[in-house]
Amino acid sequence: PDITAFSEIYPGRTGAIISAVDVVKGIGKCTGMEVIDVPGATGFIDTNYAGKVAAALDAIKRHDLVYLHVEAVDECSHMGDLKLKMQAIEDFDAKIMVPVMEALKGQDIRFAILPDHPVPIKLRKHTTTPVPVSVCGPGIEPDGVEYFSERQAPCGGLGFMRGMELVELLLKK
Repeated sequence: PDITAFSEIYPGRTGAIISAVDVVKGIGKCTGMEVIDVPGATGFIDTNYAGKVAAALDAIKRHDLVYLHVEAVDECSHMGDLKLKMQAIEDFDAKIMVPVMEALKGQDIRFAILPDHPVPIKLRKHTTTPVPVSVCGPGIEPDGVEYFSERQAPCGGLGFMRGMELVELLLKK
């Protein structure tokens, strides 16, 4: 594929990708990012959450952008299993977000949480609906949105963003 390298789009910057999903790893390879394999990363609810967090926190010491991808919520949605999807969301919050937020607290690092695409339980397939995003870190002011959801996202201060705008916001010093 004809994909521009991350370091060409953002000169002097490097990135890394952590995922169990081959297509995501392939995007990382094609864009010249470091692709970090984590033992026990499965792409499902039994993935090695702690290993992914440790890999991301280590990678952020070497790279300007680290993409930590977790597939479990997506897969549970494809299965149409609401109970398992709720468990995957709870696991993501407890095993990814809490340790990452704690580790980055007080550091000069911005981070974001967002799904790569929606997969409604009812449809069990990807849709093109815009996704919510939450950005945290130095220079990011709270906007009054209290819940991370598709319904609340349009009320937020970030507005409708394209991928490059999000990356530029995260890389801004």
